[in-house]
Amino acid sequence: MNLNEAIYEVKMLLNKNRLADDDRFDNRLIEKMIVTQRALWIKNQLTKNPRPPHVIVQDLGCVDVTTADPAECCDITLDCHVLRTTLAIPQTIEVGGFDGIVRVGPVDKFQTNYLYVDNNRARWAGGGYFNSGAIVATRLNGYMYLLSKSPSDYFKYLAYVNVRGVFEDPRDAGVFAMCSGDACWSPETEYPVPEALWAYMKTQIIEGNFGLLTNALSDTKQDADDEKQK
Repeated sequence: MNLNEAIYEVKMLLNKNRLADDDRFDNRLIEKMIVTQRALWIKNQLTKNPRPPHVIVQDLGCVDVTTADPAECCDITLDCHVLRTTLAIPQTIEVGGFDGIVRVGPVDKFQTNYLYVDNNRARWAGGGYFNSGAIVATRLNGYMYLLSKSPSDYFKYLAYVNVRGVFEDPRDAGVFAMCSGDACWSPETEYPVPEALWAYMKTQIIEGNFGLLTNALSDTKQDADDEKQK
């Protein structure tokens, strides 16, 4: 099921329940309700089980990286440089110790992931005997940064990084592209939500979000019909 199909299902339920004509509500309103309900459910589920099901994880494909100064503050510069994604990483769903990022690594999914750590630990990571050459990834100010205490030629010439995560608004992945050039998300893409959850979400959207509004609309319509019959 893609987002367009989800919107259509909600509109059909509105008609079926005689709550309102399907053209009475803007698609953007329904989209927002779908996004909100999905994020709420995921937060509740991750509170119980911090391992996200793969169906809600999105892949940002090949994310461009560029050289950046670790200071990035006014006219202050440092002698060393790190790599940073050119695009900000979408807002993730964070619960407890899980910050929403599932993978940071090479675009080749079968290669070893980079060492992803909280930015408070980034300065110390990769300094051990066995991981002195490791590429460390950390998220800061919305971007993903890559650094290495012993940068290899591979690190110096790195052009892309792959990021996978549980994002608050799946539509945000639409600005990223796979290595094939296809967008990572579009309204025709499979929506990242389990089928069982969608059945529940539809009910919540109709009853919780549209309930008072559609009842008011129905009352108004009934009053208008009564006036015509007088």
